[in-house]
Amino acid sequence: MRLFERVIVFFICVAMVVVSALAILFSLKVFSLDYFWTRLVYFYGRWEMGTVAGIFLVGSILILLSGFRNRKIPESVINNGEMGSVSISFNAVENLILKAANNVERLKDVKVKLKPREDSLSIILKVTVAPDTNIPELTSELQRVVKDYVESMAGITVREIKVKVENIAIPQKQKSSKG
Repeated sequence: MRLFERVIVFFICVAMVVVSALAILFSLKVFSLDYFWTRLVYFYGRWEMGTVAGIFLVGSILILLSGFRNRKIPESVINNGEMGSVSISFNAVENLILKAANNVERLKDVKVKLKPREDSLSIILKVTVAPDTNIPELTSELQRVVKDYVESMAGITVREIKVKVENIAIPQKQKSSKG
């Protein structure tokens, strides 16, 4: 939601709180009908009240229409070449990344998240590494290998690769066989 829409929602919510509070107070007979009516008559024919109500109406309509806007996130990366454009699906790019990551030793698990940018791609890798691994060296190698592989195989510019080490794999103890 954009800032403008958030401001409109804030003011609509504040107005609804005020109207609801007044309705509750009126239903509990905190205000007399005569007191409420004389205050309401004060606003009759006032252009200021009409302007504020119009702003709330337009804001409400804009918020309703913003819910119908198509916010489709692209499912592919488009690479423009001399002969035309080529669309490469996110699944294909993810598989390229996983293939490149499999060539890096000491990685146990890799999860990929892609964020398309205007003219490039940002990659987030969540990894599990083997125990007794130099993490800065491993992540640096992983970033280099993935960037080189994706750029050479798909022709997509990689803006950045963020690596999040989520866990360190615990070695499995081998069961000794008695016999």
